[in-house]
Amino acid sequence: MVASDPRQAGELYRYVNEHAATLADVPYAELGPIGYLAIADWYFNRKEFDKALLRFERLYTSSSPLLAKRMDDVYFRLGYCFCQNKKWQDALPCFESLFKQFPRSPLTGKAACLYYAAAANHYKEHKEESTYDTYIEATRRYVKHCSESGDKSDAHFQLCKYYQDKGKRKEALKEFSLVESDSPHYAEARYFVVQSNVDELASLQKTEKPQSKSLNAVYRETLQQLAEYQKLLQQQEKATDTKEIEGHIRLLEAKAYIYGPEGNYKKALDTLKYFEGNFPHNEKLAIAAAGLRIECYQKLQLFKAAQEE
Repeated sequence: MVASDPRQAGELYRYVNEHAATLADVPYAELGPIGYLAIADWYFNRKEFDKALLRFERLYTSSSPLLAKRMDDVYFRLGYCFCQNKKWQDALPCFESLFKQFPRSPLTGKAACLYYAAAANHYKEHKEESTYDTYIEATRRYVKHCSESGDKSDAHFQLCKYYQDKGKRKEALKEFSLVESDSPHYAEARYFVVQSNVDELASLQKTEKPQSKSLNAVYRETLQQLAEYQKLLQQQEKATDTKEIEGHIRLLEAKAYIYGPEGNYKKALDTLKYFEGNFPHNEKLAIAAAGLRIECYQKLQLFKAAQEE
């Protein structure tokens, strides 16, 4: 039954696949790699993944030239079988082999989806630096290559957090902006976008003229984002406790007035009025608010008020 050239291999595959019910138990030595692949695919298509897995594992290490162009399918289906059995760690090298050896395979899109699922589940079970690195690599591949329609917001959010930790602000901001409004992480993602704009205002104030176009543009955009965020919090306050995040937003609003083109310190002080009463029992927020008020008093030359603060 062993084929010796591609034409014979195609004919053998079709024959064995059509008669798989009676040839399923014929050993590898008699069927050869192509016949064994036909049996593995037959089991796979019948969703008998345990039996398919055993045969794909045998083919995984094959060096037969007749299988060379079909190995992307072997890698994909073996990884799929491992995922069906929740053997996440075993699935990962299957997809990695596919990506490395067949970067242009039509299976890379579906493989990216499964690779992400396997890496995410493996990381949940084993919180280690190496598994996290694999998870992030799988997440990057997932958002770029997975063609299946679905919610990718969580993946974008995880990349945001990763880039934040690495100090890559530009990359983090891009990923945060891709988190959709129906995501449970949307509020946190939008907060980072607003925070980034306020930080940019502070930076521009040091380098730009007070009425420069760039400073005014970022200022207007920041105020609009702050207003939109306030509406978002109002929508969410019935479902979740938004008190602390409201305090953070109030601080960002005050900073926007301080670092804006006109340096509106009086408006910043109005924003921070009664802050500790509105957001009690949060020492960090209170200290931050006090620091901003002192800054405003000093800019307004109200040195006695600054001293009292």
